[in-house]
Amino acid sequence: MHRRFTGPRLAALCLLPLVAALAACDDGPAPGAPPRTPPREGRVEDVLRPVARVLPAELDECSGLVRWQGAWWTHEDSGAKPLLWRAETPDFAEAESFDVPGAANLDWEDVAPDGDTLLVADFGDNLRVRKSVALHRVRFVAAAPASPGRIERSATYAVAWPDGAHDCEAVAVIDGKLHAVTKDRGDDTRLYRFGELREGGTNVPEEIARLDLGDREQVTSAAFDEKSRSLILLTYTQIARYPVDRLSGVPADATWIGARQSEAIAIDGEDLVFTNEQRDVFRIERFRDWRYSRLLPPRTRTRVAAEEAPLPLADAGTGEELRWRLDGDVLRFRATFRCADDPRPSDPSKGTIGTGLLVAFGTEDRSHVSGDETVLAAMLGADGKAEVHEVAFAENRTVLGPAPGATATFRRDGENVVVEAAIPARLAFDGSPLPSRFLFFAQGTKLGRDPPPRCGGADAWALYRPYLWAEVTR
Repeated sequence: MHRRFTGPRLAALCLLPLVAALAACDDGPAPGAPPRTPPREGRVEDVLRPVARVLPAELDECSGLVRWQGAWWTHEDSGAKPLLWRAETPDFAEAESFDVPGAANLDWEDVAPDGDTLLVADFGDNLRVRKSVALHRVRFVAAAPASPGRIERSATYAVAWPDGAHDCEAVAVIDGKLHAVTKDRGDDTRLYRFGELREGGTNVPEEIARLDLGDREQVTSAAFDEKSRSLILLTYTQIARYPVDRLSGVPADATWIGARQSEAIAIDGEDLVFTNEQRDVFRIERFRDWRYSRLLPPRTRTRVAAEEAPLPLADAGTGEELRWRLDGDVLRFRATFRCADDPRPSDPSKGTIGTGLLVAFGTEDRSHVSGDETVLAAMLGADGKAEVHEVAFAENRTVLGPAPGATATFRRDGENVVVEAAIPARLAFDGSPLPSRFLFFAQGTKLGRDPPPRCGGADAWALYRPYLWAEVTR
């Protein structure tokens, strides 16, 4: 059974021209940053923008992507129907969806071509509790004059990891063997290789390598490039390349990206195409050159001075703004945000952040907050009093601590909340005075709407990724 989605076709599917080409010349990675790529003369930076949008509303999240048998194929993530989607373009305009008979989608995470069949990996396991996972092999039977096209499931294989449960979102077939890369959830990123796949038993792959992509890098998709004989890996912050003769350790090449929650990657001739959970489609032309050190959204650049000035806010609604000024050695903020919800923390006993203003300071381009950054929340406490807390990120929760010397006021103005905060620069920079250049991120928090207004970064997730924060000079 299949269904067709028809929508407007987007024709512009190419990387936008260079906005700024700068030679990469930093001295080396900061602790916790993505791995340094090998020195390459002429490596440049460029602005990354989406070239299309995934169009069908029913296709909520592209979790795997492949160019196979002359068409684009994708599928959704956990809990969705067991469907494969087929289209002529990666925006999936005029897409058809096909049921995979006899299969369930517990957590489909990636797809890999294997000759005239397609392998669909039901390998997702966020909590690492599945005793076994599944792999489906399917064929596509094209439409004929007397019958529509359809998917045939030719096999389903039970799979168990040799060392306990893993979350795995990336698979690729290399020289006829399925390879799988785990998603780092507090342990190493591991590369497994399967032997001959068999039905009727449990297929257990062998671990062949540990991959060093950097601290807390999570692999979300994979593709094998036959032309360059390389395994291409996608994470939330980079695209990395491993040649088949060195499938271990640090990658031979890596490019930092700023594409929000990137989940699926595929090769299209000379180009690399990838998508994110927010339905954006990106294309890197002539990717085998590996000429880019960074492909990031335009960086917000601003200044702080003694005169009050607005900070640039993305996704700000009518009347919403964030202003700041430097008063001696104190940063003073005034934020106005729309908020219809109860502004108090939903569960202060668990350190939950309530409605207010979240600001973050750092000095190093890192892939993830590392503890050297300072994150502060000016919010309304459970007792109705305004307060400022320092925020630390623990597993599955936020932990609030004291912020000595910082103060805040909080008032309602109709449907708006107005937060004013005073933050000593020495608090923001671990006892040091305000530097002449620093990184900064801000957003409204718990406003009851998404996306929240913010300064710096592609989205709210940028809070965890300092290399996307705004650059501030005095």
